[in-house]
Amino acid sequence: MAKLKSLDKNNFIQAAYSIIKEGGIDALSLNVLAKHLGCAKGTFYTYYESMDDLILDINSITLKQIQEVISQTVGQGKSVRETMVDVCMNFISFAEENENIWRLLFEYRVSNDENLPEWVEKEIHNVFTVVADYLSEYYKDEQKGKEVTAVLWATLHGLISLHINKKLITVTDSKVGDLSNILLDELFNEI
Repeated sequence: MAKLKSLDKNNFIQAAYSIIKEGGIDALSLNVLAKHLGCAKGTFYTYYESMDDLILDINSITLKQIQEVISQTVGQGKSVRETMVDVCMNFISFAEENENIWRLLFEYRVSNDENLPEWVEKEIHNVFTVVADYLSEYYKDEQKGKEVTAVLWATLHGLISLHINKKLITVTDSKVGDLSNILLDELFNEI
């Protein structure tokens, strides 16, 4: 039983993250998680009320990873269009390299149909704020920066979702990166 004393919430987060990254959300169950950690299933409830709460913690890690990728891309002295190309390409690469984690973030729905906790909404907002602030500064208009960011993310999310689900081919033979460049040409045609 000494191993149980060494477990903490982070062990559950890291183990679940690893299981999901490898096999997707369907690979994660309380049985699999307990076996992976070498503990009793009940130990999970020491740290979480439900699997949804654990998933929110994993999604928090993913949001921070995406925010870091975007933050490192913005403000490198490139033109707005070049910066946005880099942001889009890095986001696409992140989704491709972390497909199961990306799916968890964008496709998983908490089972209780409640609103997301305020801290999760803030983390989501923080990801978009990096780009919205950058574009607001460029346009000298905060509202336009937010709106362009919303259009960019919604469209990019749709492209990536179709791409990852192997459905983009039903619409076009073009690659997701090429389509994101078309989007950027339309959004930033005056730049």
